[in-house]
Amino acid sequence: MGFQLTENGRNCRGLRPSVRCPGGWLIGGVQLFKPRRRLVLALFKHHGWCQSPCGMSSRRYIQGLAGVARTDVAAMTTSLVDPQAFQNSLDRDQQALQRAGFTSLPAVSDPPPLYVVAPEGQLQVHTAPYRGSFASVLSQAMRAAGLGSRVLISQFLKGGVQQGPAGRVQLCGGLVWLRPEVPLCLSSPDHPGGAEAVAAVWAICRQHLIQGDLDQLVLDEIGLAVTFGYLNEADVIEALEQRPASMDVIITGPAIPSGVVEMADQVTELRRGF
Repeated sequence: MGFQLTENGRNCRGLRPSVRCPGGWLIGGVQLFKPRRRLVLALFKHHGWCQSPCGMSSRRYIQGLAGVARTDVAAMTTSLVDPQAFQNSLDRDQQALQRAGFTSLPAVSDPPPLYVVAPEGQLQVHTAPYRGSFASVLSQAMRAAGLGSRVLISQFLKGGVQQGPAGRVQLCGGLVWLRPEVPLCLSSPDHPGGAEAVAAVWAICRQHLIQGDLDQLVLDEIGLAVTFGYLNEADVIEALEQRPASMDVIITGPAIPSGVVEMADQVTELRRGF
């Protein structure tokens, strides 16, 4: 089949010569392919095709000599400008997909909005019948301080040189270590100056519990301090109840009061002989 470029049904004499190229014919600088013996029709503007100034500005057609086959520009673009035609085209595509076995995906509702949730603290109890439950808690406190948390470790029965609230030690940025101002460890209720030293440490811890200016508070051997009579159990429970919801409080050591254990979110008991 040969091809000829016409304009409004008349031959355009100013055509550039046709050239045979792989896969089709090159007519006037535009290649026409014939896949499966079908002619792919193309539409082009008037200028640039004719070598002679014919002055025509109407639409052009590509016409087969064996049979007239015209393609109108308006017919090709009607689905792009007519909303109803565009919707009909979508419906036909949808029906074709359904006949092929494809189903539409269910509509997805909008996800719920995201809200900033405040961190929730816990009251943890690490108890043992012997002195030895502090090592794991110390590593946990150091890890939290290394990540930027404000941590206070208070040991109520451990003494030493230059201790007390005025001699507190600050470790790794956010970790503060506090001990009572006594030269030796407190192992009995009648130690000279023990009650005053423990009360001073507890006053600082109680203030942090009420103000909520810490991320984690470790109370080591506070149960023994209650057992020895240095602290009142009711005062300790009242202060723990006033702590903010975002603060972690970890209580370690033996002889934890039963009222504190009932308040705890997590209780860990260490035993020997297993």
